Amino acid sequence: MLATIQEYGLEKLAAAGEGARARRVHAAYFLELAEQAWPAFRQRTGQEPWLDRLEAERANLRAALTWFDESGDARSFLQLAGALSWFWYIRGPLGEGRSWLARAVASQDADVPGAPRVRAAVGAGLLAHFQGDEEQARAWLESSLAWSSELDDPWLLAFTLLLLGMVAEDHADYLLAEARFADALTRFRAAGDQSNAALTLTHLGVTAWGQGDVERATRMCQEAMALQRATRDDWGLSVSLGYLGLLAVEGGNYRYAAAVHRESLQLRWDAEIWEDVAASLADLAVLAVAVERPVQAARLFGAAAAVREETGRWPVPHFPERTAFERAESRARSSLGAEAFATAEAAGRALPREQAILEAAVLADEIAGKVRSEPIDLAARRTERETRRASLE
Repeated sequence: MLATIQEYGLEKLAAAGEGARARRVHAAYFLELAEQAWPAFRQRTGQEPWLDRLEAERANLRAALTWFDESGDARSFLQLAGALSWFWYIRGPLGEGRSWLARAVASQDADVPGAPRVRAAVGAGLLAHFQGDEEQARAWLESSLAWSSELDDPWLLAFTLLLLGMVAEDHADYLLAEARFADALTRFRAAGDQSNAALTLTHLGVTAWGQGDVERATRMCQEAMALQRATRDDWGLSVSLGYLGLLAVEGGNYRYAAAVHRESLQLRWDAEIWEDVAASLADLAVLAVAVERPVQAARLFGAAAAVREETGRWPVPHFPERTAFERAESRARSSLGAEAFATAEAAGRALPREQAILEAAVLADEIAGKVRSEPIDLAARRTERETRRASLE
C-alpha cells in the first residue's frame, strides 16, 4: 500500500470513529497468524514457508505489537512477542526482537497466565544469548526454568534446559552444559520431539569436542545428522554439518570437511539464516587455512564478521569453535603478515553478501574435488525466494 493511501485510509477510519476497532481486529488477526506459525517453529517442521510468510507481514506484525503494547493488552502482547521469538532468531534483527520481548515480559501483570510469560522470557533469553549478553540471558532463562515447573508444558522446560546448556557450553563450562543437555534430551525424547532431541545431541557432541574427545563428538553429531535428515530439519542439519566439518578439519579429513561445509552453507543460504551463513563463512575460513590458502581465509573471516555485524549477532564465536577460529586466524596472519592479512580481511568485509557466499561455495567445491559444469547461479535462487515470498503477500 502506498504511504499516502495508507495515511488517507487511517484518517477516514479515525474520522468515522473506527480507528481503534480496526487496529484491534488487525492485531488479533496477526496474533492468530503468529500462533499458527509457532508449532512449525517449536519443532522446526516445515518452518521455512512460515518464515517467509511472517517476513512478508513484518510491518503488520510490528503494528500489532505496537497496538498491544499501547493498549495495555499484556496477555496478547506476551503471546505475540513469544510466538515471534524464533522468527527474530532466524531472520533478525536480534536487537528489535529482544526489545519487543523485554518490553512484553516487563509489561506482565497478575492476570497473565504462565505459558505466554514463560515462552516470551525463553525467547528473550535466546536472543540475549546470541547477542552476547549472557548475564541477562541467564537471568531470563533461570526465571523461565522456575516458572516452567508450574506449567503443563514439558517442552518449554526442556527447551529452557537446552538453552541454559548452550550458555554453559559457550563459556566452556562443559560439565554443567552436559548435565543440562542430558536432562533436556531425556525430556525431548519423552515428548517425541525428534528435532530438538537431535539438536541436543549435536550440542552434546560440542561439549565432547570442548573436552578433547573428537571421536565421541563426531559420533554424537553424526547421530544428530541422521535424525535431522529423517525429520527433514534442514536448519538443525545445517548446524550438525557445520560442526562435523570443523571436527573433520581437526582430523585432517579436508575433502569431507569441504563437502559438509558446502551442504551446510547451501541450506543456510536457501533459508536466509544469516547468522548461520556467517558461521559457514568462518568455518570455511578455518578449512582454507588448513589447506594453505591464507588469503581466502582472511577474506572469508572478514565476510563472516560483516554479516554478523549486519544481523546484530555477537561478533565473537562461542567456545569451543572460538578456539578453532582464533587458531586459524593467527596462522593466516602469521603466514601473510599483519598488513597483508588486514588488507585481505578488509576486502572480505567489503564483499557483497552474495559474492562472499559464491567465493565460499567455489572454495568448498574445489577442496571437495567437485567440478561444476556450469556457474553457481545465486541470483536465480534469490529470484525464486522473492517469487515465493511475493505469492504469500
